[in-house]
Amino acid sequence: DFDTNGDGILDSNDTYWNGGAGWQPIGSSSINAFAAVFHGNGHIIRNLIAVRPNDDFQGLFGYLDNATVMELGLNGSLMLIKGARYVGGLAGKIHNSQITATFVSSSVYGTVGSTGGLVGYALDSKISASYVTGSVKGIDYVGGLVGFSSGSHIFASLSAAYVSGSADLGGLIGDYFFANKGSVNSSYWAVDASGKTSSEGGTGVTLVELQCPTISDDATCAETTLYEDWSSYKDTDENTYWDFGTDSEFPGLRLKGRVFRDGDGDGAHEVDDVFPTLFAASRDSDGDGAIDHWTPGCDTDCRTSSGLVLDQFPESTAAIVDADWDGLPDQWNGGCDSTCQSISGLTLDSFPNDTDNDGITNDIDDDDNNDGVVDADANSNGLIDVASWAELDAIRHSLDGVGQKLTAESGLDKTGCPQIIVDGLLHERCQGYELVADLDFDTN
Repeated sequence: DFDTNGDGILDSNDTYWNGGAGWQPIGSSSINAFAAVFHGNGHIIRNLIAVRPNDDFQGLFGYLDNATVMELGLNGSLMLIKGARYVGGLAGKIHNSQITATFVSSSVYGTVGSTGGLVGYALDSKISASYVTGSVKGIDYVGGLVGFSSGSHIFASLSAAYVSGSADLGGLIGDYFFANKGSVNSSYWAVDASGKTSSEGGTGVTLVELQCPTISDDATCAETTLYEDWSSYKDTDENTYWDFGTDSEFPGLRLKGRVFRDGDGDGAHEVDDVFPTLFAASRDSDGDGAIDHWTPGCDTDCRTSSGLVLDQFPESTAAIVDADWDGLPDQWNGGCDSTCQSISGLTLDSFPNDTDNDGITNDIDDDDNNDGVVDADANSNGLIDVASWAELDAIRHSLDGVGQKLTAESGLDKTGCPQIIVDGLLHERCQGYELVADLDFDTN
């Protein structure tokens, strides 16, 4: 467990904190690669972090060359892998290597390219009987299992990870044009959980369909046969790796007599999941029934059908809702008496939906934060106001429209922008622009 002192947080009190950069991956390049066997023996590594957004080859292993990794799992609610290029939960890049019966349930980020939940870049390698849940985010060549595959062969593997980025994205393997792509056999990804309908190989079905089978070679749960020939993947004692559980559970791996499963596919195994049968969420830090964050990939319908509520005070049982995001609760939780309210240190909001508490609600207040400057989004409709040529010209500095940047060097102004769910949490963010005045290019 990377949380070496067991206090539930990762900080300088943990052995391999390294100033916040965390674990130094094993094998840093093609000339300094891990080139041996690593046998997990059915053990897991929990809460691993490696946070080097400007460095390549990030993961438990940075680079594998002529190596074998098998029967190993990585999970934990604190696990985070972040790097530049070649980033994966297990390994950043692998060459001529073999990975068998492994899993990753984590958040994996790449700030450049070749980012995968298990492996960032797989070259002339073999991956079998492995799965990924959680989230994978990058720029290009991003995949739930593998970001970029060249000449590699993937068998009996799957992903329910949420995948996001700018280009060449795939639910299982990053989608791209390349001559020697290798092959993908009897492998799957969840199109709804991943948010991706395409992949460079594999078969896309829904998460419910992936949970449905209780045996391999199932022909009843989806239009395609699921888990074809998966019962043939066995350890040296002839025990099958895959355990299908019930008809509402994601498949798990049986390693040395223990089954490791993320039943609802949300990136948290049962030991870390407060809601083990709901994909929508997994954490409730204060135990008040309201969730800390939504699972990435849980869309509006998913959130609505779950019946869960996002907690804007996740460390306090006193309150949940703060609609105007001013740090003041709109109401106390039922059962929170005067003692509970006092201990919380919170004060009830006398002006809900009024961020600056000036008596004018945000939807009609053109200065929500009361700084004396008209908000970028004066009517809080999610569209930044454009009333001059300078503001029209400034669009080029914020092409995604989440906020206004009047110059390339200026900060991002999101004043007045409404709250929306992004990556499972509430954020103040706009989504575009609106012209609020006539403009004439003949300015004089």
